[in-house]
Amino acid sequence: MDRGVTLAIGSAVLRSTVRGWDENPVMAFSVHLPSQPESWGIWRIDAAANRNDFNVVIVAFGWFNEYAVGNPKPTTRLRLSASEAADVRTLITALFRDAGARKTVFPFTSSKGTFLGGIEFQSSWILAKP
Repeated sequence: MDRGVTLAIGSAVLRSTVRGWDENPVMAFSVHLPSQPESWGIWRIDAAANRNDFNVVIVAFGWFNEYAVGNPKPTTRLRLSASEAADVRTLITALFRDAGARKTVFPFTSSKGTFLGGIEFQSSWILAKP
């Protein structure tokens, strides 16, 4: 079961692993802003030195559906204003900090490792409107 968070600015859902555009499995989430269609993003774990515990890295965001996730063509991703990008970042951060949203999604369900709470956004994680 997928879990999510809803704030005044929109909603976000932590999805299970999905098959991306190239059929490879990716860990995904989706975000919906009232002014935009639901958009999808990719995240990955960043293992701690003990190789069990981990933080989260937001790799990229903005695909129009789960089947396009990971497609490298910029035309397959939504471009957002600075304020929309800030709202998306807020929703993603709230999503990964919410224990209820994480409780049914691997690797958060693993008894061998613990989510340390860190959330890093890669430098090119989102595309800006020109």
